[in-house]
Amino acid sequence: MRLLSLRTLGSFVALALVEASTPAGASDPGRPAPSLDEAVASVRHAAAAQSGGQPLDEAKLTELDRAWEALGDAGAAGAARLRRELQALDAGGEPDDFFRLGACAVLWRLHGTDEAAAIARQWRKVRSFGPGYTYVFPVAMEAARTRDPGVVPMLVELLRDDRAVYIVPTHSMELGWPNTAEMAWGLFGPSGLPSLRDVLGTSPDSVARAGAAYLLGLFADPAALPALRAALTAPNQPPRVREKAALALGRLGHPADFDLLAQLLHDADPRMVHAAASALDEYGDLRAVPPLVARLQSLPPAREGSPVAVLRAEIVSVLFHLTTEAGWQVLVRYEPRSKREREVFDRESVHLKETAGVTWDEYRRLSPAEQARIRAQTIAARDRREQLQPGDRTLTRADFKAACGDWSGRQRITGGPYSWVAYRQLVACVDPADLDLLREVRGAVGLRLSDDMGPELETLDRMVALIARKSYRANIGVCEVVTAPAGPRPPP
Repeated sequence: MRLLSLRTLGSFVALALVEASTPAGASDPGRPAPSLDEAVASVRHAAAAQSGGQPLDEAKLTELDRAWEALGDAGAAGAARLRRELQALDAGGEPDDFFRLGACAVLWRLHGTDEAAAIARQWRKVRSFGPGYTYVFPVAMEAARTRDPGVVPMLVELLRDDRAVYIVPTHSMELGWPNTAEMAWGLFGPSGLPSLRDVLGTSPDSVARAGAAYLLGLFADPAALPALRAALTAPNQPPRVREKAALALGRLGHPADFDLLAQLLHDADPRMVHAAASALDEYGDLRAVPPLVARLQSLPPAREGSPVAVLRAEIVSVLFHLTTEAGWQVLVRYEPRSKREREVFDRESVHLKETAGVTWDEYRRLSPAEQARIRAQTIAARDRREQLQPGDRTLTRADFKAACGDWSGRQRITGGPYSWVAYRQLVACVDPADLDLLREVRGAVGLRLSDDMGPELETLDRMVALIARKSYRANIGVCEVVTAPAGPRPPP
């Protein structure tokens, strides 16, 4: 479906975020602008004017563009006319979601944060942002960029729609839930974490709660641990919320949560077991290997693409990552049963070749002593990524703060004057008290809204999670047993 023109709305909403294309003839200086009533009449029920889901014709697109432009150019009079029409919609119980979303974008253009509460109320009345996401996501990003506490209700509304998709015009890239919320909340910055905790604990909307749990884990907020545990264990909690809570607990990796996550491997729902396996992978405690092996061996045959088949592949992947003799011996004897499992073995074989110089098939044919040597090489390569090495340049706090400023300014963590700063230096040298600086960098990198930002965001997310663990774990990476550091007991 063709998106409605972005020229009018995109020109004042998040110009740094999107580059919109304009239908030919959208602007005609020789033609008088419509009156405000004519403009409102043009944009009302625009979505309903589509026949059978077909795109609107060029003439209608041009009419809509001129109408929104006229309402925006009219300033206070245009805003007043839009408010009257929104009140009429509310009084008559009419949906017209497209009009609500477009009107909110114009109101944001005209009055910015002063309209934040009203925009959030209107967004709450929309069933799904749908095609109107064109008018929602850029507004949400621009609102997040203000860092004004008054825009938080707008960002909360972004959490609750898991169906809408935003297409980034310059990259033909699609963003859906929860990634759109991830971009906006990341840009808003760490001051939004208390609001996310509140959503997780009190929102009546399960999609919003699931989104909040996802973000609290992604941004590695230790203060959210009690709320995440409650979300995972509360009676009658929807599976989606429990899944996101489990994944967040795995990412945070607190010593108190191993048993809670391991018990999930016995859940009757394969999706919850999948979440548990993924969470234990992130958690990084080798005690997870025996119960993972037992669960894999207990799974019945399953058709390609079924939840059980997907679960098998996930457990196989985790056993590769949590490298132990027992786990890899199971994999040596294991025959992949699905395309997804074969893809896991192929991927891990390439990784093993890069790390230790042998493919998986070659590893299987080695003697036990040689296999032990290869596993040791694999573990050493993993540890080298997160531990300082001889000859590494010292990263001072001043270096770190300057690097964060550079990365935020350039919206990327590659290249530049601090290209000498390696992942392991950050993980080893940065204190949890300085994590907000990295969270700020993440928000800036997300502003690029491009395909190539993904690996950088993943790197930042992994670093933030590991550094957060320094407050309550003796070993922040993969280890035999996750324990608390010596000294005062960490808060649960």
